[in-house]
Amino acid sequence: MEKVTDGLIAMIERLKPFLKEGKSVLLPIYGRSMRPFIIGGEDKALLLPVKSPVEVGDIVLAWVDGRRYVLHRVVKTVGDSVTLEGDGNIIGEEHCSQADVVAKVEEVVRPDGRKKNLVSVAAMRGWRVWMALKPFRRIMLKAFSVLVLGEPVRQKKQQRT
Repeated sequence: MEKVTDGLIAMIERLKPFLKEGKSVLLPIYGRSMRPFIIGGEDKALLLPVKSPVEVGDIVLAWVDGRRYVLHRVVKTVGDSVTLEGDGNIIGEEHCSQADVVAKVEEVVRPDGRKKNLVSVAAMRGWRVWMALKPFRRIMLKAFSVLVLGEPVRQKKQQRT
């Protein structure tokens, strides 16, 4: 059975030539790592060709660890080295080079067709505030999942004594 990640890698590999030709591509998003700004399973990211080196705050699709693609935000650059982190991640970073960045994302398309700009002044201000609230993100993400997305509250399993 093919893993989801294998299918995703194959899909992105098929999209890369279009990006190299300067075309934009719409990519369905999976996962929770970019919440609350991008909702996996609902939003589609508009991938744009990379025309300049990425900077802190950019959302990018990049090949990391020599084995997978991630759509995360740039949190640090030093020379050719790029550090990425999902907006919804509490811990963990990925590292890649500028050459490993396949596309930039400036907006997502919501299920109803509306577009949400992720790089406007207001959006970037919201991201900076979100970054400052890192110690509280776990609680805020849980509230977002339940109150905004309507996901069920998961109960902790009780330990047997």
